[in-house]
Amino acid sequence: LVTGLRRDFSRRVHVEDIDEFQKEIAKFEERLDKLSEKTSIKFSEMFTSEFMSQYTDFATLDEMLDNFGYADFSQEEFEAIPDDEINAKVASHTKFSTFQEMLDKGCELYCERQLMI
Repeated sequence: LVTGLRRDFSRRVHVEDIDEFQKEIAKFEERLDKLSEKTSIKFSEMFTSEFMSQYTDFATLDEMLDNFGYADFSQEEFEAIPDDEINAKVASHTKFSTFQEMLDKGCELYCERQLMI
């Protein structure tokens, strides 16, 4: 085991590897800057069909909103939904206990996709 570790530590890093690493860091910083400029994220960007299939009983966001009775709601109407009401529906039809948990996970995965983590 010690011999193996010594071999790993004794490897030299090639200049090309460092250059490639620096290029990747620069690309990541560009993606991070672009993401930090965003002031809002659409539900459709967070709750992709992949997200919905993995974390909910629905294939799409539209299907969930229709099932919940919120399909035709404006943003203002949606924001006015009592927390208890939406949380009960989310808890019954998703892997989340609250809508806030669902939002948090959707935002986390959205950021990962944008940053290509």
